[in-house]
Amino acid sequence: MRFLLILLIFCLLFGLPLKAQTPLRPDTVWVKPTPEWPRRVKENSGLALVGNTLWTFNDSGGKPLLYAIDPERWSVERKRRIKGVKNNDWESIALGNGWVCVADLGNNNGKRSDLNLLIFPESSLSNGIGRIKVQKKITLNYPQERFPFDQKGRHDRDCEATTWIGQRLVMFTKNWKSRNTFIFSINPMADQVEVTPEDTLEVGMLVTAADYLAEEDLLALTGYIGYRCYLVLVPHYSDEKNRDRNLRKYLLNGLDGAQVEAVAFYGEQQLLLSTEKTAVFPQQGYVLNYQRLVLPTGIRPEVCLYTPLRIKGFTFDPQEKLLEIVSEGYDKASMLDVVDLKGNRLKYTDLAWSPSGSRVFRLQEGQSLDDRMWFIRIHGQHTTALKITLE
Repeated sequence: MRFLLILLIFCLLFGLPLKAQTPLRPDTVWVKPTPEWPRRVKENSGLALVGNTLWTFNDSGGKPLLYAIDPERWSVERKRRIKGVKNNDWESIALGNGWVCVADLGNNNGKRSDLNLLIFPESSLSNGIGRIKVQKKITLNYPQERFPFDQKGRHDRDCEATTWIGQRLVMFTKNWKSRNTFIFSINPMADQVEVTPEDTLEVGMLVTAADYLAEEDLLALTGYIGYRCYLVLVPHYSDEKNRDRNLRKYLLNGLDGAQVEAVAFYGEQQLLLSTEKTAVFPQQGYVLNYQRLVLPTGIRPEVCLYTPLRIKGFTFDPQEKLLEIVSEGYDKASMLDVVDLKGNRLKYTDLAWSPSGSRVFRLQEGQSLDDRMWFIRIHGQHTTALKITLE
């Protein structure tokens, strides 16, 4: 107690902050919680939006039931049983081309041999009543040569993330050994599939869920390492050669110790994440706007660097007119200058850069951002120019 009192007096005398200020960083995002979900879905794992209804289920040996959640009241409105199957370890649900795929692929211990994909028409959810009939059942097999089993927690025979991309179902494995993810896709009309990786994403986490937004060619993955939860976004996902280069990883602040089990694109430029019940967290949803995390569609940056102060990246929110610049290096007395093609100044301010970090700026109110091109300039000992073209 005496030590704390001395520390308090020291901070007051020398003007030191009592609480450190955490700058907004591009690798960290906050999420907004929904109201708590009903206990009937306390082990929810998987999300699919059909019309205005969210569908989920419980994993780890729950009943073979799908639960319909009203996204306004966050209550369970009804449930549907899938006929003639067991819920061994359902992990994800994917929609595409008029079909629904429930993935019974959970395999934490690496020893399961009954790994299946259950496929049925989307109309069974949107229009039907009673029990759902599976129209296609696909069995998955991990070849021993490519996926050797060592022990629980040291194998790559697990997959909890599926999504529909084009005409194929795409899987993202949960690699307990490498902490990256293998990508493989399958023909939804096959009867049996041997897992053959087509690509690898260096995500550095255990992947738990996936969703893909075709309109923006944007992939979203969730996962964890230890007690920390992460979101990975891959813009321009169809650009196979640059997937790792385009990959962006974000720490989900406020969710340390949670189990994020599902992700779905939800509403306008929003992502919905869900957690199952743990000792610390309830079963619940979390919403975030991903617009500031990826370059808005149609914006192409061109960077010219002539300074020791290097721009590593930026995000721009057109609605809020918020500009975030991430830097590395140092250039004293730098000024930020944002102008459009007509020479109208949108922002001019002292940067006060630290050796590395990020700063967020609000552009001048009333200024139009409808011009086809505008410029960010950083003036200091040298000049850094960042040209933004709106296509």
